[in-house]
Amino acid sequence: MIIKDRLMRHMKIMLFAVVAIFMGMILVPQTCVSQGSPSVDYAWLARELRALGSDPTPLQVQNFLSTLEASSGGKPAISVLKDFKTATEKSSTGKEKWMEFSSSEQGVMSVIRDTLLASVAENLKIRAKKGLLGSAVAVGYSGKWTIKTKQELTFDSDFDATLFAEIMGDSNPFKSENILAEINRDVSRKLGVSKAENLSIVLTGSGFEAVADVYVSSGGKKWAVRESMNKLYMIEANGSIRDISHVPETLFATMHERLLVRYYPQLADAQTGKLRKGLSPTEIQRVIETTGEKIPGTYKIFKEGARFNRQDAATASLDMIFHTSEVADATTPQEAFAKIAKQAARSSEVFIEGMRTAPIWNNDRLLTAEDRALMRALADYEKGKIKLSAHKRSFAVARSKLPDDPELWTKGQAEQLQGILNEMEAAAVEFRAKAAPIESMMDPNDKSQTKFREKMVELMKKQAVAAHFYHIQEIINAPSEQRPKPFWISTGN
Repeated sequence: MIIKDRLMRHMKIMLFAVVAIFMGMILVPQTCVSQGSPSVDYAWLARELRALGSDPTPLQVQNFLSTLEASSGGKPAISVLKDFKTATEKSSTGKEKWMEFSSSEQGVMSVIRDTLLASVAENLKIRAKKGLLGSAVAVGYSGKWTIKTKQELTFDSDFDATLFAEIMGDSNPFKSENILAEINRDVSRKLGVSKAENLSIVLTGSGFEAVADVYVSSGGKKWAVRESMNKLYMIEANGSIRDISHVPETLFATMHERLLVRYYPQLADAQTGKLRKGLSPTEIQRVIETTGEKIPGTYKIFKEGARFNRQDAATASLDMIFHTSEVADATTPQEAFAKIAKQAARSSEVFIEGMRTAPIWNNDRLLTAEDRALMRALADYEKGKIKLSAHKRSFAVARSKLPDDPELWTKGQAEQLQGILNEMEAAAVEFRAKAAPIESMMDPNDKSQTKFREKMVELMKKQAVAAHFYHIQEIINAPSEQRPKPFWISTGN
């Protein structure tokens, strides 16, 4: 009877969320308008950017950013640069005028990217030698910034890095003695700013997603690891990193095993310190139920595994609705469109997989045929964009290893590069076909993309309603032993 009461209470909460979405009670943060940077001399800024050119040295960028921050009146350096770009593009010559500075924009952002990547690698090795890695397990870089070519980097680029650790205390970015805090200090010093965030560098610790303003839901966090972390590395005992970018499931399995060993030492092999071989899921669950749930709730995604489920679909859509507010940081209509489209595309990816077994794909009660077609088109659009960026990066890296003069290439080198170029061009053709129906919705004259944002938010609200409905139905139809347990059983209290 108690279990049934708990279940009904759970259902009421879920249903309230659905009704709130449907009635428009869940509001999307409003777009903010930048107020500009009046304390900065734009004439000076223009001269400095011209002087930097396309290949500035790290020292040149450090001096430039240090001076810029000192004269910004407390405004983050990257915000000043975005304001300058917006003001320049609004001038009489518009985009043609900004072309004068675009190579410097790319050069500065390339140095920021390289500095961050080098700092992470260096600090992990230094800490390993000192025995200060703690329970660090992996590091991941979210977004396309790691695979973009230099020419694709702009002031709108974000640099997101996440540290995964068994103990939340070790991934806390605010503890001065921790890895992330040390990396923040190192990057800030090398780039001449007071803190890395002033350059759109976001250093997140697992379990601290909310304070970093990144995805906080189970669906959002799973999506970030699986789809957004184009570069994902396991941290070895000596501080070196091992690439698992193509098998993110490795992180889920490794984290789950290490968490079980840490919080339930009776499951560990006394000699190896690893999970005992031959343990069945039933035996593991019996130990957990006997001793109580000890693994922090924020780490439950590693227990569930990498695949999206209905609850992920329900939570991710809401998470990503709120992140459409990032449009406020865009400097052009194209950037605003991209920021909105990627949230709707990500929500659609999670929904399509998480709802794969729900009886939703052949009826129009909660989603119309047009809604479902748009979801698939958005998901294909985002995947195509990531695929093309990866091919462009591969081509740029391969070309950079060859002599500038093609006459000096061997036949094998020329054929290899041509093969990569062919793949990139094929990916471009494929992407353009997928992009056409989505990008036709962009208003080139609206910097905020108001109508497109409204359309995408409405689609994600429908996804949330449908996912919550079928998730609750899934709970009701499940055998009693598989339903959510009362609080005191699931936590041991």
